[in-house]
Amino acid sequence: MSPQNYLQSDATRYWTAREVWEEQVKLSWTEPTEDARAAVRVALRRLRKREPRVQFLDGPTYAYRWDARASTDALALSNGSGQRESEK
Repeated sequence: MSPQNYLQSDATRYWTAREVWEEQVKLSWTEPTEDARAAVRVALRRLRKREPRVQFLDGPTYAYRWDARASTDALALSNGSGQRESEK
């Protein structure tokens, strides 16, 4: 299960990288190592950069959650061009 699936599974909850990693270890989808936890952190950062529906909580511990109500403008601009599809 990818980090995106965890975020989408409960849109009311903020997930930390450690929580996503612990769930993956519990299900035997990843190893209980520091490298595997670092890989989850990297995956969450990349997901946040490419997906406008990911909300980020900057605090003592970084946390992420899925915002299914994200604006359609943000989604239209998520193609990376800075223009909506209709403006091209």
